[in-house]
Amino acid sequence: MQGGVGLLRLCALPRLLHLFRALPPAATLGFAEKADQATLDSYEKFLTAKLITQPQQTQAALPTRLGGSGLLRFRGLRAQAWLGSWLGTLPAVRALAGERLASAEVCTQGQEGWAVALREATEELAAEGVYLDHTGTVSGEEPAQPWGWADGTPALAQRQRLLSRRRAEASRTRLLTTLPPAARARLRSCGGPGAGAWLLAAPTSNATRFKDAEFRVYSRLRLRVPLGLGGPTDRCRNRRTGDPLEEEPPGVAGRECQKPLDADGFHALTCRVGGLVIRRHHAIRDVFAWIGRAAGYVSSTEVFEPAWTRARVDAQGEVEVEQARLDCRFAGPPSDPLVYGDVVVTHPEGSARLHAAADADGAAAAGAADDKHRRYPASLLPGGRLVPFSVETFGRWGAEARGWLRDAVDAVAERDPQVAAAGHWGKVAVLNAWFTRLSVALQKNNAACVLQAGRICGSADLGGESGWEEDIDDLLREAAAAAGWSDFEV
Repeated sequence: MQGGVGLLRLCALPRLLHLFRALPPAATLGFAEKADQATLDSYEKFLTAKLITQPQQTQAALPTRLGGSGLLRFRGLRAQAWLGSWLGTLPAVRALAGERLASAEVCTQGQEGWAVALREATEELAAEGVYLDHTGTVSGEEPAQPWGWADGTPALAQRQRLLSRRRAEASRTRLLTTLPPAARARLRSCGGPGAGAWLLAAPTSNATRFKDAEFRVYSRLRLRVPLGLGGPTDRCRNRRTGDPLEEEPPGVAGRECQKPLDADGFHALTCRVGGLVIRRHHAIRDVFAWIGRAAGYVSSTEVFEPAWTRARVDAQGEVEVEQARLDCRFAGPPSDPLVYGDVVVTHPEGSARLHAAADADGAAAAGAADDKHRRYPASLLPGGRLVPFSVETFGRWGAEARGWLRDAVDAVAERDPQVAAAGHWGKVAVLNAWFTRLSVALQKNNAACVLQAGRICGSADLGGESGWEEDIDDLLREAAAAAGWSDFEV
């Protein structure tokens, strides 16, 4: 399934873009609607579920960095494709066909079909809060002097991408105003640098490969598609492992949690019984330790730091010593400060952070990072510092975690001449690879939490089959018929 969705998003859909750049929007409307429906049908087949609500369909069409699934919606792409094509080729058209054919007057007042289409595309974008000023800058506010197709203007590169980005941001803003707080918090948590890297991961190794059930579960969670849980008899099936960090389950029958499950996966993603929440934490910790070693640090895990040990009073009123055990320790050259990293996965839909997470991107991760700094104050460790590796359940990383990763990339560039020779894009490639490893580790473990809590075994337990088996059977029969095998059976 992971490979199929990747092929749909990265190969099948982009091939249609050239058509929308070459023809005016009115000429491609019917084709765009059919292409959008075919895309939706294909993705629903992968999910084995229908995207029945407009918010689900809108989110699926958003870029991954905005919390979407990266599926192009061609009906909403035609205007910027046509406009961007002309902005990038206008000087060449004027040079080849003469200034008068595509002069500023013709572009702004002419009745030629292509000129009318340019003005209609500009109006369509303006209606959604996307503007182009007289310098060719894309903005979200109406400019005092709009773009006028002035004679002698240079080619404007990548305007389709910039216009599409701004239009997607406007679409996300409108979507957020229609959602309840929990849904807003989830949408915000799905976006940001690296949050959707798992959707772009190529299944080339165990570190970046999903099983079909894992990919399907988390794709549904991202879009708030029901998981087939949350019925009156659905109870959490997580079993105790004996770890003291687990919470007590109600009752002792079967040693299962037995708390009610919900359709949105809230309990499954936060249940501390069964050890999967702890395993999720440790998986992210281990990836950060691996990144530290790749950056040239001496990395160690589960390290005690005496400077942050403290005494506290427990529930019985007795004084106990709380050891400071940090997830990662990164030691570099003597000139570098000692760095501790501590992982925290926070759920943006939890009651403690719900309202802040619903109103601002990254509020839950920022709040969790602040809690870590209060527990491990810098004043108690001169010459050292703590970096909270805070991440929200659905993938958004805290600012300090992202900053540490960028610093680690710089360290790699200093040590690796190949990365250094590639310049900016070499660093981007390394950073994206790290984000992918972290994102896949997080979402594989999120999916495991849901699969174990609900004892979900396959597509049928998620509320439907994919139907790909029937497609394969039909393909084999057609091949047999073409070969003249009349007695062939599947």
